[in-house]
Amino acid sequence: NKAPQSSSNLKDAMKLYEHHYITGILEKSNYDKNQAAQILGIGLSSLYRKMEELEIQINEGDSQK
Repeated sequence: NKAPQSSSNLKDAMKLYEHHYITGILEKSNYDKNQAAQILGIGLSSLYRKMEELEIQINEGDSQK
């Protein structure tokens, strides 16, 4: 995963935080996106949208679902 570069811009800082937070939840859920979305309190489609927006990629070997 390539995390966004750090910046003093609040918008960029929020994206960096979201990237790390969502990546951490995905790791904790063994890359089960349904479980990760439930933990995050968002819908599965919202998780996919966030992953695309934040350029979060999961290796096929890591992904359970």
